[in-house]
Amino acid sequence: MTALTLALRTLLREWKSGELGVLVLAITVAVAALTGVGFLVDRISIAVDNQAGEVLAADLRLESAQAIDEKAANEALRRGLKIARSTGMLSVVFNGDVSQLTAVRAVSPAYPLRGKVMLSNEPFRAGTAVVGNPGRGEVWPDSRLAAAIGANVGTELAIGASKFRVARILISRPDQGATFVDSLPAC
Repeated sequence: MTALTLALRTLLREWKSGELGVLVLAITVAVAALTGVGFLVDRISIAVDNQAGEVLAADLRLESAQAIDEKAANEALRRGLKIARSTGMLSVVFNGDVSQLTAVRAVSPAYPLRGKVMLSNEPFRAGTAVVGNPGRGEVWPDSRLAAAIGANVGTELAIGASKFRVARILISRPDQGATFVDSLPAC
């Protein structure tokens, strides 16, 4: 009797006893469960990657106390990357005699590269997505700032020596953070 014949005969006997069938079923269930978990983890990973881009308002963010070298920006553009610039500072915003310390931000027309800026005509309302930036001499204060200083659409605000007209109220932006500066009302 050959080894192959003996192996087949033993396999047939184990199959008829039912224990081998249970083992095959258990392995099938285990492989199916692991495959399902693998697909779920992959989907979650993709979702997290997409949301991370929205949190940054871009896929990658370079931040510096100094201006980013123009050569680096030109090289990024040459390689087909999109660039948006932003800068910010702390300042006091005045509406008549009422004032509020705030984080003032200026962004380039390409901002945001990911996500949406939501605006409204009234503070703390549902916003609509917009493309573009405030016009010259205009400003979009966020709901907290508008409420704190009593500003509405059309109100004239003073920032430093300049005056700006409130064009819309900022409801949200994709890169709102949780730092000290981000906890201040924004303009």
